[in-house]
Amino acid sequence: MAKTFAQMQANVGGMIIDTSSGFATLIGNWLNDKYRDIARRMPWSALIDSDYVISVTTGAGASYSLPTDFDEEINCMDITHGVALARYSEAMWWRERGEDYSAGTLQTGQPVRYMILRELSKIQLDPAPNENLTLALPYKKTITDLAGAGTVLIPDIEYIMEFGALSEAQAYKKQFAKAAYYLQKYESELAKRISQERSAPNQRYQWIPETGYSGKIGRLTGDNSYDSL
Repeated sequence: MAKTFAQMQANVGGMIIDTSSGFATLIGNWLNDKYRDIARRMPWSALIDSDYVISVTTGAGASYSLPTDFDEEINCMDITHGVALARYSEAMWWRERGEDYSAGTLQTGQPVRYMILRELSKIQLDPAPNENLTLALPYKKTITDLAGAGTVLIPDIEYIMEFGALSEAQAYKKQFAKAAYYLQKYESELAKRISQERSAPNQRYQWIPETGYSGKIGRLTGDNSYDSL
C-alpha cells in the first residue's frame, strides 16, 4: 500500500528525532524536491498518457495548445494518414524553413514536421494543415507537489524519497557524514528502481545511431527495430 505524504513526513521526522511542525514543513519541501527529481530521471510508464489526441481543423492555423500537464511528447503521429511527424527543434526549423517564413512563401499542406513551443505551451505543425486531421500525441505528464494524504503517481518510490529527504535533513542538522550516506542510498536505490522499470519482460533496449546529416537522429527503441526521426 502506498505511503501518504504525511506518513513519509512522519517517517523522516522520526529518523531525525525532530517531530516539530516547523521541521515537518522542511521535510515536506525536501520530499517534493526528490519527487520532482525522480520524475525527471526517465519517462516512467505511470506518467505516460497514451490516449491523447489533437483534432486539427483546416483553416485553424499551425499551432495547437498542449495539455496543462504536458512535460514532453513521446511521439507525434498523423493517424489520419498513418504518418509519423518529424520533431524539429526551433534551431532546426529556422535553419530549414526560416527563409520561406521570412519570404511569406510557406504553403499549407499535410504536416510532416512539428515543433514544441514551450513558452506558449503549444505544438506547431509544418506545413499548416489544409485538411481536418487527428494527431496522436502520447506524452509524459508533469507531477504536482504532494500534501497531506496525497500519494505518488510513480509506484514504489516512497522509500527512495525518504532517503533523499533524510540526506537533506541531516545536512540541515550539519551531520554531513550522515547526509552523504543517505544521499548515496538515495542514488543507489533510485538506480535500482530505474533498472526495474526498464527491465520489462520481452523488451530489450539498444541505441542505433544514424550516420550522416539529414535532419534525423536515431532513437532508443524497445525491441530490435530501428526507429528514426
